[in-house]
Amino acid sequence: MKHLLVFDMDETLLSPDKTISSANRAALEHLRQLDIGFTIATGRSPFMVGRYIDELTIPLPVIACNGGIISGTDLKTVIWENPIRKDLQKHVLEYLSQADADIVAYTSQMVYYSENSVRVEAFRKYNTTVPEHRRAPLKPFTRDVLTGDTEDFIKILLFYPTTAQEEYLRALPGLEVLSSGENFLDIMQEGSTKGNAVSALAQYLGLPIENVAVFGDNENDISMFRSGALSVAMGNSRDFVKAEARYVTSSNTESGVARAIEEFVLPTFGY
Repeated sequence: MKHLLVFDMDETLLSPDKTISSANRAALEHLRQLDIGFTIATGRSPFMVGRYIDELTIPLPVIACNGGIISGTDLKTVIWENPIRKDLQKHVLEYLSQADADIVAYTSQMVYYSENSVRVEAFRKYNTTVPEHRRAPLKPFTRDVLTGDTEDFIKILLFYPTTAQEEYLRALPGLEVLSSGENFLDIMQEGSTKGNAVSALAQYLGLPIENVAVFGDNENDISMFRSGALSVAMGNSRDFVKAEARYVTSSNTESGVARAIEEFVLPTFGY
């Protein structure tokens, strides 16, 4: 394997209904035939990607929590992780719990959720679509967990942040705070970025970053575009995201991943 492709999932590799189009599947199979590696880099918890690992037979480690963790395909093996510093974790959790905010928080072993969480329903729905060993383990927050002392959180996801909350959290030093999608605010330890994780994975696999191509559509994908890899933004991206990429393909509703692989990536890599 001389080259690696890394795909964001939602609004990039996945269609709006969270399926993978036939054209994208065919393009990934073409990569496999050429012995080109591929994997995913997502803001999701690692426990929300097992279905796609199995569906696409991904053999390589996956990047989750916006680069806060690199997991083996069994989703139990942690290759690398960067948990939020305990004092920051405690401060953020107390701040959000006092506001009665809708939050879920991810460790390498569990997904915690606030009592009023709407977002947790996405995990419950996902769990109905996968076998038991792929289901996301879910637990409600308890007081001791909310103090930030008992768990190492890789990412805290705030659903429907207010403007004041977003401004406050983005200004806190020591954190990476950005959006992975509409109505989401992702809170991680400083240094937890998809770009850093792509670089770490390339090094782990013994590949130069110039032999890696990355695909994305949102703010949390910009760090990948700046990593030195060949970068592709989706047609459904906002303009400030497109401006960071070397290439812009069509939208995720038009199998933009497949188009970019054939038109941009394979020719650039000499296939």
